[in-house]
Amino acid sequence: MPAVPWKSFFIPDGDGEHHAVLPYLPRNTFRALPKFMRYASQIRSRLAGSGGLIGYSMDAHVPSPKFRTLWVWEGEESLPRFVRGTLTPG
Repeated sequence: MPAVPWKSFFIPDGDGEHHAVLPYLPRNTFRALPKFMRYASQIRSRLAGSGGLIGYSMDAHVPSPKFRTLWVWEGEESLPRFVRGTLTPG
């Protein structure tokens, strides 16, 4: 998976509170790579449809088990709302 450069959804005003998340997602084996890539694609789709997301980027080093992302959210409730929506079936 090639790196996904910073993708902005809106430019926040300078007065609000913003939350950054820097998850590091390890991948254990090469056999897990197809499933891992499918999940990464699903996460990108959910991010694109979530409210309060300022932007994100992703970087995967396929030969090694390194996968890093950066998500920046507006306000205190945006990230928990995304997580709740992600964990809800459907």
